Amino acid sequence: RQLALAAARAGVKQMIFLSSIKAAGEWSTPGHPLREDDPPRPEDCYGYAKLAAERHLQRLSINHGGRLLALPDPLPAFTVAPFAAPPDRNTASGRERLRITTIRPPLVYGPGVKANFAALQKLAASGLPLPLGRVNNARSFLGIDNLCDAILQILAHPERAGGLYHLSDGPAVSTPALIRAMADAAGRPVRLLDVPPGLMAGLTRLIGKPGIWQRLAGTLAVDNQRFCRQFGWTPPVPLEEGLRRMQNGGS
Repeated sequence: RQLALAAARAGVKQMIFLSSIKAAGEWSTPGHPLREDDPPRPEDCYGYAKLAAERHLQRLSINHGGRLLALPDPLPAFTVAPFAAPPDRNTASGRERLRITTIRPPLVYGPGVKANFAALQKLAASGLPLPLGRVNNARSFLGIDNLCDAILQILAHPERAGGLYHLSDGPAVSTPALIRAMADAAGRPVRLLDVPPGLMAGLTRLIGKPGIWQRLAGTLAVDNQRFCRQFGWTPPVPLEEGLRRMQNGGS
């Protein structure tokens, strides 16, 4: 907030805020990817913090003549304190033109990726049989090269800047399809076992780690069409190529 306020007072015309799809929610329903005008439903502190930052920046952008973000109904259980940026006395009108573009990416992958995505990559490249063949979900991802390209598009078209956008590589993929693409990028065969999802869900609950199965089998699809239309953008790097670059360290 303070950085954005200082930027506005310094006469900066444009700011890009990298939020997270977690500000919108952790899951989507089949056939209905998360869109920018869906009511936000964050589930953890990280998601709430990102949503709070979005709303503070929304108010700042309005106070400084920027464009309104499409942020729908606030959550009843989550209140963001009002924030009004004072005018800069060094300007004649006190209303600098600051446009804030907020991006909500899903999981961003690329060389050096860590945590669950890195673990899944290692499993896919190991050749070990994985009990995920019957998972029927849809998840969106965003390669680091596509994220960088989208940011460059915003900077190249300042007249279109401002607003809230979801980003992704394109069509969502199932976990089995992701594993096959990972294995193919590593040049390894893949073995997916057709284990009933209900059995796997029960086993992860039994060992006290139901979140593992939820992350592997849950659906989180993102609609990126608003950004594609606004900036005439098509993700330049498909998922398969992004995974190959990740496997090869970026080359």
